[in-house]
Amino acid sequence: MKHYEILAIIAGTISEDEIPARIDAVKNLIEKTGGTHITLEHKGKNRLAYPIKHIRYGYFLLGRFEAKPEVIEVVRGKIGLLDNMLRVIVRTFDAHKPPHEQIAFANMSIAASREREDGEEGSSVPMPAQSEKPRAPKAESKEKAETKSSDVNIADISKKLDAILEEDIVSV
Repeated sequence: MKHYEILAIIAGTISEDEIPARIDAVKNLIEKTGGTHITLEHKGKNRLAYPIKHIRYGYFLLGRFEAKPEVIEVVRGKIGLLDNMLRVIVRTFDAHKPPHEQIAFANMSIAASREREDGEEGSSVPMPAQSEKPRAPKAESKEKAETKSSDVNIADISKKLDAILEEDIVSV
């Protein structure tokens, strides 16, 4: 049997009280397909990088289990069909590597979503170097200069976008 790691995102539109039932459903599906040594951890509610099915927030579920490689596609398919499940990712996990060498889903996805919530800019991916060609300065119109002088707050834009999206969902 191989070790696997699962990351599931449950729709943030359900109440906090319903989360334990969803976790139990995921655990039962893994057990029914032959999974053993199942550990599932609820990582909390976080903002998604982009809307999935018009939903901006999700509950993150991280877990590890052992299973035969031939049943993994069945696990992915069945868990993906559960109610309010936005995304399911299952990947192999090498339990013999030291923890500092492991790249866990939780470290990648939740840390990235917290950076976005805090309003930090930039990314952890280095950008390729651009050639240093001298450029002629461009003349700017008064309108562009006035637009640049006003500060744009990312948090305000995010709140306005959430309000617009919620209005769209209600009208559907």
